[in-house]
Amino acid sequence: MKMSNKRSCFAGVTLLLALFSAQTLAADRVVFELNGVEYRESELSPEARLSLFELESKHYRELQPIFDKVLADIYFEKEAGRLEKTEEEVRAEHLPAVEPDEKDIRALYESRKDLIGKPYEAVRHHIVRALRKKQVREKKAELGVAYREKSAFRVLLPPPVPPLLRHRHHGGPGKGQSRCRSDHHGVCRIPMFALQDCWRIPGSGRRALRG
Repeated sequence: MKMSNKRSCFAGVTLLLALFSAQTLAADRVVFELNGVEYRESELSPEARLSLFELESKHYRELQPIFDKVLADIYFEKEAGRLEKTEEEVRAEHLPAVEPDEKDIRALYESRKDLIGKPYEAVRHHIVRALRKKQVREKKAELGVAYREKSAFRVLLPPPVPPLLRHRHHGGPGKGQSRCRSDHHGVCRIPMFALQDCWRIPGSGRRALRG
C-alpha cells in the first residue's frame, strides 16, 4: 500500500514537472528571425510580451464560435442518420428560410442608404437575402451552442501561456496593483485574470496594460 502511494506521488510530481516545463518552453518560444538570428519571447520588452499574450488570448476566445458552427454540422449529420433523412432535409427543418419583417428590411436600408446610393425598391431583394442569411447563421450558431452544452465537449488546443515578467519588490501591492506570486529572482507569471489590471513596467513610469 505504501509503495502504491509512493508511486502515485512520484507520478503526480512527474506530471507537474512536465506541465511546468512545457509552459516554460512555450513562454520562451522563438517568435521571429532577423538577419539569421532567432529571437525568443523572453527577449521582447514586457509591453510587447503582454500585447502578444493579449492578442493570442483574444484569438483563443474567438475559436468557440467556429467550433459551434462545426458542432452544428455534426449535429445535422447525426440527426440525419438517426431519422433516416438526408442532411439537407434536417437542415431545412432546423434552419427554415423565414421572411424578414418589412420594418427590419427598411431599417437596414436606412442605416446604409448613403453607402448604397440606390432607391429602396431597387435593392430590397438584396437586403432580404442578406437578412435571411443572417437569420440562418444565428440559428445555426444557437444549435451548435445547444449541442455543445449537452455534450461532453472541450477544446484541446493549448491556451496561450501568460508571460514571465521581472518586477521590483516595493513591499505589498499598492492601491490599484495586483498581487503576484514571484520567486527570489523577481520573476512573476501573470495569471489571466490579472490582465484586467494595470501593470507598471519597471523603470518606465508608464502603464504596461490597461484592462
